[in-house]
Amino acid sequence: MANQLESLVESIKSKVKGALKKPKKTYIKMDKSSSVKVEIRSRKARKLIDKTLKVADRPGNLMLKKDSDAVYASGIMNLYLINH
Repeated sequence: MANQLESLVESIKSKVKGALKKPKKTYIKMDKSSSVKVEIRSRKARKLIDKTLKVADRPGNLMLKKDSDAVYASGIMNLYLINH
């Protein structure tokens, strides 16, 4: 009898807790502004430039892992030099 009463109390508690929970507020996801996008691109470019320069400073293996990285890095480096 005590077990049944205990389980009844627990089920009532869980139902009350569920009824009292507030639903999560929904929010509108905002798009990144153009300045934030430029900042993200410049950070990525800076990392790639640093990686390229690090590889170029090493005697011996002068290849990056991907050929497209090297082409992209040279283009970004040119843009960086033009803008600064």
